[in-house]
Amino acid sequence: MLLLLLATQIAAAPAAELNRQSIYFDSGKGSDIRPEWTGVLDTVAASVREHGGRVRLDSFSDRSGSHEANRRVSLQRGQTVRQALIQRGVSNASIAIVAHGEGDSLVPTCDGVREPQNRRVDLTLVP
Repeated sequence: MLLLLLATQIAAAPAAELNRQSIYFDSGKGSDIRPEWTGVLDTVAASVREHGGRVRLDSFSDRSGSHEANRRVSLQRGQTVRQALIQRGVSNASIAIVAHGEGDSLVPTCDGVREPQNRRVDLTLVP
């Protein structure tokens, strides 16, 4: 039911909002995609299959590890999302990953470490 609700919300969103969606990750789980993000992946993949274009995956981490470890986990998250899109019929050549690590945080943190909004992959549709 949650997926249906999420898919309905996405389908009802203005076109500009469909150009960028985000998937969030749990701390300590690396690049595991939670089931509630299936609707976002399905919608983005369907859009690329139907309308062409490319998907840019900007992947991020929080500040809970070293700079290098955070860059590595953000790249792993981007690769996991890319694989999920490929499994949904999107061509590998249509997907670009940019791993930002802990840079470009959505939410500055008081402790400089953990904020769930910073552990994400932004999926942007590019014509």
